[in-house]
Amino acid sequence: VGYIADYPKGIRENGGQYTHAALWYCLALVEVGEVEYAYELLRLLNPIEKCAGKRAAVAYGVEPYVLAADVYTADGYTGAGGWTWYTGSAAWAIMLIVEWFYGVRVCRNTLTVHPRLPKALGDTELRYLWRGQTFHIYYRFGEEESLTVDGEEKRCLLPEDATKHVVCTTKRCN
Repeated sequence: VGYIADYPKGIRENGGQYTHAALWYCLALVEVGEVEYAYELLRLLNPIEKCAGKRAAVAYGVEPYVLAADVYTADGYTGAGGWTWYTGSAAWAIMLIVEWFYGVRVCRNTLTVHPRLPKALGDTELRYLWRGQTFHIYYRFGEEESLTVDGEEKRCLLPEDATKHVVCTTKRCN
């Protein structure tokens, strides 16, 4: 079967939380429009949430500021995190938040903003740095969808002028 058979039930990928897969699942949920559920799952994966109380933090047993590759469900290890600092899950979490929820993507010399934010966040903002430029992106929920860059309605272009830009986007409330 492979190395996975060597782990006891509830350890690593063998019945515990496998963070890589859980984050990919969240990405897929956002893609199919299940944004609220994806956000709820992301909150469950968040190490800060896992350490919300002293008892939970002791059970988690690893750094509360580092995403664990695994969280165990085996008897005697329930809630314990493992493989911190080793996992690439943190990078996937950042991509999920920035590219899928906040919708900020760079392709060639164009920055696009297509947010799919959960309602739980409400109005929010993101500061995005790219090649010495700072983009302050403000997200608002409203009746009409719109996107403005420095006060002009348009698609975000990335001029290389090393200045600050203000991007405002409004997402239609469903």
